[in-house]
Amino acid sequence: MLRYIETPCCRSCIMCGTQLTPRCRIRKKWRAMHIGFILVIVSAVILAGWIDFVTLRSVLKRGWPLKIITSLLILGGIPIGFYCAFMLRYPWSSTLEVLGFPIPVMAFQLQEGVWVDFVGFLPLAVVSWFLVISIFLTPVSLCLLLSWCRARFKTRDV
Repeated sequence: MLRYIETPCCRSCIMCGTQLTPRCRIRKKWRAMHIGFILVIVSAVILAGWIDFVTLRSVLKRGWPLKIITSLLILGGIPIGFYCAFMLRYPWSSTLEVLGFPIPVMAFQLQEGVWVDFVGFLPLAVVSWFLVISIFLTPVSLCLLLSWCRARFKTRDV
């Protein structure tokens, strides 16, 4: 889909070789939406990765109970994230089902009583898996943040 971004669609359409048609305008609009979708995904991965890095670095400096809790959350997040990213199939509309959560990876469309699949992009499933595991680390991140804020404000009051 992204290979058509570099070539302008204003004089002639690459897809049909004719002048600009309403169909080409719709494709141009969808291209912009794809770029926005990719930017949102990249931003979410960078933010989640940074929060996970800071959380794990802080956990390594703490005692064993927090390390055990973090390990259990990560070990719990791995299979649940795998299930959400690769196996969870849910209806998007009456004729469309989607595979993958939180990022849709694959789509199935009902055509003449048969579900036709539209192959997805495997790296999106891996990103989805990572995001679900990151969600499992959120309680530890919030506890560390509250602990840090409490210690910081306690030293200012004294």
